[in-house]
Amino acid sequence: MVYLAQVKTHTPPQQLSVAVLARQVTDGKWAVESHTEQENITVSLLSEAEAQFWPAGTLVLLELDANFNCANIQDALPQLLQGLNVLTAPSPLSDPQNIEQWRQELTLKSQEMSMKMLELASRRERLEAEEAELASRHEHLKAEEAELDRERQHLAIERAQQTSESAVKE
Repeated sequence: MVYLAQVKTHTPPQQLSVAVLARQVTDGKWAVESHTEQENITVSLLSEAEAQFWPAGTLVLLELDANFNCANIQDALPQLLQGLNVLTAPSPLSDPQNIEQWRQELTLKSQEMSMKMLELASRRERLEAEEAELASRHEHLKAEEAELDRERQHLAIERAQQTSESAVKE
């Protein structure tokens, strides 16, 4: 894992004491350690000369293995400056031509959305009208079905009467 740390002190000849400021979560993404979470780590280096190369206050990038042994140490300043350059690079929207193009694209998208909204409203009105017509037809069919049921009952009564009259005559 890679850490951004600040060298605090030199301890025995080949060691540095560093305060961890941030840790790399993914490539290019860092998690800043809060003041309460900062921890001092003692890093063993290859040589005393290497330890002298990192004076107190220096910002370093530490690559630590699973056992928190130093796999690599390097000056953090170049990477920090590169990050600042990315942050301060001019935005493409700072160019008036880009701003105008962006405005025109947004205007077109807004017009397209308005047209789609009108089309949807029109479709909704048509569906509501068709629903009302279907409901009216349904009520009409129910009324006709009720009339047919009354006629069937009337015919059934008439048949029953005719059958009973025929039975009486015989």
